[in-house]
Amino acid sequence: MNMRLSDLVLVAVTLIWGVTFSLTKHGVSFVSPLLFLALRFLLAFGLLVGAGLPRLRALTRIELYAGVATGLVYAAGFIAQTMGLRTTTAAKAAFITGLNVVLVPLFSTVILRLRPERTEIAGSLLSFLGLAVLSVNRSLLLLSLGDFLVLLCAVFFALHIILMGRWATEVDPWRFTTVQVGVTGALCAALMLPLEPFPSHIPLSVWASLAFLAVFATIGTTVMQAWAQRHTDPTRTAIIFTLEPVFAAVFAFFLLGEVQSLRTWAGGALIIAGILTAELSRTRGSCSGKPWCGRSGGWRRAGRECSPRRSAPRP
Repeated sequence: MNMRLSDLVLVAVTLIWGVTFSLTKHGVSFVSPLLFLALRFLLAFGLLVGAGLPRLRALTRIELYAGVATGLVYAAGFIAQTMGLRTTTAAKAAFITGLNVVLVPLFSTVILRLRPERTEIAGSLLSFLGLAVLSVNRSLLLLSLGDFLVLLCAVFFALHIILMGRWATEVDPWRFTTVQVGVTGALCAALMLPLEPFPSHIPLSVWASLAFLAVFATIGTTVMQAWAQRHTDPTRTAIIFTLEPVFAAVFAFFLLGEVQSLRTWAGGALIIAGILTAELSRTRGSCSGKPWCGRSGGWRRAGRECSPRRSAPRP
């Protein structure tokens, strides 16, 4: 029951994230990226502290450490994505960001020292082929700056999924989220102050976007993800997150009027096909729904630590 509920929660998280690309692209057309992020996360941090101050008094050392570590990675991902959205479309950004779920098993291979499956290699090749179809400049055969920044964002978000899964069972979701969001907002503000001027006027529509992003897309999704990943593993989480670019493309059409070209849909379809190819093979031997074991760096199953199916030889 917990696993099914966690899957539904993660789908809801993905749906909300699908809206954020359009709202963020709208916001950064009026204010600078770092200011937009600083306002979003500091507003969310203030709400979290105000609503959970008594709970924060029980903050543990591991929650502080985990919140700071994930907050730094979270901030790096959002800074890269938001700057990229200034020069690429919301739908393209969503498909490229979706590559983070291909990177999750690849990074897990390095961190957990597992050899990649053939299907994972095939999935990665499919996804990068999709990225080429979607984003490569025909004349220069290079990614645009916006596409490259969003690709960098995918790397940081993949690390974020792994870190969330690593600490999800050891922390209180509310305290963990508060520290993480506070670190993200503080870093964005610290970078913004010397680099970007504060505008004399911010439109009401931007404040409305910030309010939605702070309450639902920051507090809501981070708490929901932290809770859901207590009952599932990063790979299963990554599979569900493949819905994000689909939701984003739909919302980009209705909110921004972005009409996607055949090339965009073809590249996006290749990316999603690659993601599913890489991920679905891992679920057969995964320990979904079981807590992380810090000593072994793996997931427990049936009361014992999981053994990797194909461990890499130790050096």
